[in-house]
Amino acid sequence: MKNIVLVVSILFIFALSFSACEKPLVDSGDITTNLVGTWNIDKIDFSPIVGNQGEVPITNDMLGDMIFKSDGTGNTDANLLPGINLGSLNLTNFTWTAENSNVTLNFGTADISLAITYNARINESNLQEWNIVSFNSSGDALQNTLNALIVGYNVVYDLSK
Repeated sequence: MKNIVLVVSILFIFALSFSACEKPLVDSGDITTNLVGTWNIDKIDFSPIVGNQGEVPITNDMLGDMIFKSDGTGNTDANLLPGINLGSLNLTNFTWTAENSNVTLNFGTADISLAITYNARINESNLQEWNIVSFNSSGDALQNTLNALIVGYNVVYDLSK
């Protein structure tokens, strides 16, 4: 009986540590009004959520521009995720949708698709701070890589016009 209580207690503490580190979604207003235009990705921060996940090196090819057009399309010259070269996957063009403070970028070709949803924690006309909320991809290997990234790290992007 003591072992069962100990195991349940450890699992509870472990679950609590994950939920305590999770940032709640922020309602910073309708992102659509500020999004159209060219945004420079000034900084990407990968902070370990729990434990020592190790450093994620930010390389120059991860920084760059994102262009949002008023027709819901856009493109980027930045690799938004470590270890995944979007350009080599022909995933530089995207469609975007926005709802409240969240924006989803949908990249896709005939062979692969990738959707990234962000929550705008700061939503101003010339300054944005985005936190990754979710990923979805058509490939199992890519999805597993993305799941490991979002579970282990808090990923924040700083953008400016």
